[in-house]
Parts: sequence; C-alpha cells; structure tokens
Amino acid sequence: MFKFPDGMHDGRNQPWGGASAHGPRFWSVLGVFLLSVVLGADLIWNLLTEGATFLCEYIAEQMESFFQARFGLDLYHAQMATAYTGAVILLLSALFGLRKLARWGSHVRADGEVWWRHHHAHLRLMLDRERDRALIWWKGLDLLNKSAVVIALFVMAVPVAVLLSYGLGMVVAEIL
Repeated sequence: MFKFPDGMHDGRNQPWGGASAHGPRFWSVLGVFLLSVVLGADLIWNLLTEGATFLCEYIAEQMESFFQARFGLDLYHAQMATAYTGAVILLLSALFGLRKLARWGSHVRADGEVWWRHHHAHLRLMLDRERDRALIWWKGLDLLNKSAVVIALFVMAVPVAVLLSYGLGMVVAEIL
C-alpha cells in the first residue's frame, strides 16, 4: 500500500475537501428517500389528514360514549358536551402553544438581532470590496468595451423583464 511522505496527503480526512465521510450507499439511500418523498408527498399528505380525521372522530365517539355511560346523558346532550369539551381543550392548547411560541420567539428575536448585526457588517464589507473591484474593472475599459457591456446588459435584461411581467400577469389572471 502506498503511503504519502510526511507533510503530504491525498486529501482524504480533511475538513475542506477530499473523500466524503459517507459512502456511496448513504448517498444512494438518501437520494431514494428524497425521491420517494417528492413523488409520494400527495400520498403522505392524504395519509396524515385521513389519519388525523379518523383519530379525532374516534376520540369524539369515545367521549360521547363516556358522557352517556358516566353521566347518563342522551345522545344529543352527549354530543354537545363533547363539542364543548373539544373547544375548551383546543383553546387551552392554543393558549399554551402561543405562550410557548412567544417565549421561543423572544429568544429567536434576540439571537437574530445579534446575528443580523454581525451578518450585516460582514455583508457590507463584502459589497464594498466587490464594488471597488467592479469600479476598477469599469475604469479600465475603453469607450467601445463600455458600450458593448451596456448593450449586452440591455439585451439580457429585456427578455428577463418580459418573462417576469408575463409570469406576474399569469399569477394575477389566476387570482382574478
């Protein structure tokens, strides 16, 4: 087996490149899984919605039979008690869920502000650097090359604008 001399390597086991930590079987399984999710998304959605509907109906029937057996209610009053109980449970779940979401949102907002300040400063530096490079390039062109660049940008921008307006028109036509 060939061994590299000290200080040389073949690129494997390096964090910046080389061979992947996962073998080809992993990527094959991942690809098949993603393909099945994409192609079977409608089936999965139908299974989830039908399952949730079935579960809710089953719980409602069990609650009705509980109210009839335990409290001696007739079917009409048992259904009303089930509906009111479900509404109270839904409101309490929504209340606790919103409180949890608000607590989580405050943490995300605080972390997001710190992240945004750092990201904005980095982005500003990068944009300044790119603007300076573009200005140096632009000042290095003569009049003929500058006019060629302007014409090329115009030739590319007009079809893109037409396609965007066509797409937006189709969206508006579908909405109306």
